[in-house]
Amino acid sequence: MTYALVYEQQTSIATGAALVNFLSWIVNDGQSLGNGLGYVPLPSNIVAVDNASLALITYNGTPII
Repeated sequence: MTYALVYEQQTSIATGAALVNFLSWIVNDGQSLGNGLGYVPLPSNIVAVDNASLALITYNGTPII
């Protein structure tokens, strides 16, 4: 696992959306690509926490996800 420090309140919708979409892809769909490289997928409880954290990222008070 690794950490990403991200501002909850984004100042640009385009940058914020790109960031949230990328992190969401890593946590969800991108997990399958790590199998061939010897990485173990994240447990489902960690994926749930990560997705909940991504839902907190906003632009002008509106969640980006």
